[in-house]
Amino acid sequence: SRPGQLLQVFHCVSGTNQLWFFDDQGNGYFQIRNVKSHLCFELPSLSTRIEQASCVIPFDTEQYRIQVVFTTPAGQNVFGLVNKAFPDQCLTILNGGAPVDNAPIGLAACQLGTSVVNPGNAAQLWALG
Repeated sequence: SRPGQLLQVFHCVSGTNQLWFFDDQGNGYFQIRNVKSHLCFELPSLSTRIEQASCVIPFDTEQYRIQVVFTTPAGQNVFGLVNKAFPDQCLTILNGGAPVDNAPIGLAACQLGTSVVNPGNAAQLWALG
């Protein structure tokens, strides 16, 4: 992985490029960092696609805030990832939401449910663990 590389869905193969640290930033916010590349989630400019970028950015810059997400419980180890800079936008499998290889990952309007019984848009739910 390299800075600027776009994130996409791929079936699990247990590689370190598919493992992510959730670095606690306080108040329920996390910076998501790849185990292999040590790069973080970032939203470039006004794009809806998520890419990897350097994690070493001053805390008070807009770029840093875009890298940080808030997790909303939607079930046991299942969460919706909400963008801190754009709190109405959630991490989403784009292009129809099918979790197939090479499906792009980006931001879309949040459609998270209110409970485990009503979890909301499945393309915005992520299993952690």
